[in-house]
Amino acid sequence: PPPSSAPRRGGTLRVATAVAVHTLDPALAYDEASRAIGDLAYATLITWDASGRLVPDLAERIVIANDGLELRIHLRSGLAFHDGTPLGAADVKRSLERTLHPKTPCPAAHLYAGIEGFDDFAKAPDGGLAGVATIDATTVAIRLEEPDASFPSLLALGFAAPVCASAGPVADPRAPNPPCGAGPFSIHAFERGERVTLKRFEGYRGAAATGPFLGTIVWTLDMPARIQRYRFERGELDVLTELSGIDAFRYARDPSWAPHRHWVARPITHSIFLNTAMPPFDDVHLRRAVSYAVDPTVLEKVRADVTARSRLVPPSLPAYEPRRAMRRHDLAAALDEMALAGHPYDPATGRGGYPEPIDYLTIPDTFEQAAAEVFQQQLARIGLRIRLRLVSWATLLATMSKPGEAAMGWRGWAADYPDPAAFFEPLLTSSAITDEGTQNVSFFRSPELDEVVRRAHRELDYAERMRLYERAEEIVRDEAPLVPVYGNRSLQLTRPAVRGYVPHPVIALRLRDVWLAEDAP
Repeated sequence: PPPSSAPRRGGTLRVATAVAVHTLDPALAYDEASRAIGDLAYATLITWDASGRLVPDLAERIVIANDGLELRIHLRSGLAFHDGTPLGAADVKRSLERTLHPKTPCPAAHLYAGIEGFDDFAKAPDGGLAGVATIDATTVAIRLEEPDASFPSLLALGFAAPVCASAGPVADPRAPNPPCGAGPFSIHAFERGERVTLKRFEGYRGAAATGPFLGTIVWTLDMPARIQRYRFERGELDVLTELSGIDAFRYARDPSWAPHRHWVARPITHSIFLNTAMPPFDDVHLRRAVSYAVDPTVLEKVRADVTARSRLVPPSLPAYEPRRAMRRHDLAAALDEMALAGHPYDPATGRGGYPEPIDYLTIPDTFEQAAAEVFQQQLARIGLRIRLRLVSWATLLATMSKPGEAAMGWRGWAADYPDPAAFFEPLLTSSAITDEGTQNVSFFRSPELDEVVRRAHRELDYAERMRLYERAEEIVRDEAPLVPVYGNRSLQLTRPAVRGYVPHPVIALRLRDVWLAEDAP
C-alpha cells in the first residue's frame, strides 16, 4: 500500500487453523494456535516487539532490584478487564496463584519454580505465593530464589496473563467458557473445537497504543490445511498460515503473491545428536568429523520451508550481534579429523574409515528420515557407514534419553520460551543428565559450558549475557555434542485487503495491529 495509507478501524478478519482448540484458558493453553488467539485476548505484563525484544504491555515499567532477586512491576493506569472491572496489582498476584495452584493442570508451572515460596505454595496453596506481593494498588513485586535473567520472558507468556476474578482460584479444563482477560480483543464466542469469535476491546491500554483496528476476528478451528487453501483461494479466508510443503513451494515460486507472502522463522532447531559417553563419539575428533562432513544446504533445495543452520539457538531468538556462522561444511577438515581419530579414509579408493556401521535414530516416513538419508550419503564420503534405525516417536524419546542406548540420531528442540537459556540449559548442561528421561541426550559434560551457562543465567547486563551465550555456541561448535543442521520456516499468505501485518519472531500469528483496506481488490 502507499505510504499515505492510514489504518482503518472496523471490518472482520477471517482466519483458520487445523488445530481443534479445546481450551483458551491462558493457564492451560500451550499449543501454537491457542497461543496466537490468546495473544489477542489475554494481555501480559510484558510482551515481545517485532524484533523479538521484551517491551512493556500492561506494565508501564519493570524495575529489577536487589541484584536480580526482585522484579518490581509498575502497571499502567486505567487498566481494565473485558468485564469492565479494574485491573490492579492484586489481580496480577491472584492470576499467577491461579496458574500455579497445585489443582491447576498447567503444563508449564515448573518454569516458575524460581519464585520464592513456589514449593511451599504447591503443598499449601491457601497461604498464598509468598514470592509475589502487592506493594500498592498498581505495583507488584516478584521475588526469586536466585537471580534469573530469563525470568522476564516468562512474564510475557500467557501463563502469567491476568484474568478476571470470576475465573476462580483454579483453572478447570472442563469449564465451558474461557476466563475474560485484558487483551486488545475480547472473546465474544467460543464454540469448542469449532470457532472463536473475537471483538475489539475499546478499553485496551497495553503496548499497541494506536490499535487494535479490526472490529471482529473469526477464527475457524479444526479445518484441514487443504480446505484452508481452497477457501483462501475463493476469498473466504483472509490469512493462510498452514500450507503443505508442496503448496508452500508452489506459492513461493508464484511472483503474483510476492507482495502478500511472508516467511516466518520458527523457534526450533534440528540437530544430529552424538552421544559423547559411548563409542564411537566419545572421541571428539569423530564428532568434529561429522560436524564438518554434513551439508544441510542440500535440504533447502528440496523443501522451501527448510533453512540450513550452523548455530544451536534459532535466529528468531536473542543473540550476540553480529551473528556469525558457527559450524561449516569442510570435507577436507572432516577427513583430517577422521585421521586424528585413528580412522583415516581415502575417498579415491574407499579404504579405511570407521570399521563398524553406526546406528542413526530417526522416525520413519518423515522429513527427518529424508534428511537422515542425505546425511548418510554425506558421511559415507569420509568413511562413516551410517545405518538408519527407524523407530516410533515414543521409542525414539525413550531410547535416546537412556545412557548407552543410542550413538547418534535426530534431535529436534523447540524452546519453551524465547530465550537462549531454553536451549543450552536442558540440552547440554551436566545438571540436566539423569538416568532416564534426560533432555541432554548427548550426555555431554563440559565444566566450561556449565560455568558459561550458569553465569549467563544470572547475568543482568544484556550485552554481556549475549556474549556468554556466544561463547556457549563456540563450545558447541568445537566439541560437537550436537550438530545443528536445519530449522523450519512457515509461509504465510495474506489477501490484498490485509494491511499492517508483520511476521513476528515469537507469536506464530500476531494480528494486534492488522487492519483491512476498504478499497483493496
